[in-house]
Amino acid sequence: RGAGTCSVSVAYDDPVQNNVIPIRGSPWKVSFDDPWEKKPKIEGQAPKLSPGLACTTLSKRLVFYGGGPGVHVLDTDTATGPMKWESPDVEGDAPEDRIRHGFMALDGDKMLITGGRKPTPQDMEEEEAANLPPADFNGVHVLEAKGGTWKWAPSCTSGDGPAIIARHSTCLIPSKKVVFC
Repeated sequence: RGAGTCSVSVAYDDPVQNNVIPIRGSPWKVSFDDPWEKKPKIEGQAPKLSPGLACTTLSKRLVFYGGGPGVHVLDTDTATGPMKWESPDVEGDAPEDRIRHGFMALDGDKMLITGGRKPTPQDMEEEEAANLPPADFNGVHVLEAKGGTWKWAPSCTSGDGPAIIARHSTCLIPSKKVVFC
């Protein structure tokens, strides 16, 4: 295991000649690096691991939301330097903290958050936690990141709103409609 060199022999079984025939040039010498040896450099502070943290991609960034306050971003664009964690200041009124929500990118600068439930307090007894509702929220929220500014934008919905929902996924279809699965 790990980095090294090995010899690769390739042959085929020829039923006409009733023999194994080596492929021209075989064996080949192959060398490779240990993929676990090179750790990418990542600057900044990663978010605290949380059971309600959800992630979506936004261009070359991974955006994390849920399970606690704030939005966390991992910029994976290594053309401008090492990967970097950021916790941007987000303008506007943030929705309540939530877990088990839907979180997806709408386009190059907008993300959608749907449904979910309130995080379970850590000091809550198991019996109490078992009696909590499966979902608490039916809202639709838009998080926008344009030109380095992050803000909670108003959602433009029409018709009946979604039901109170949790443990669901959302999917964008080409005609820009959101489907709850």
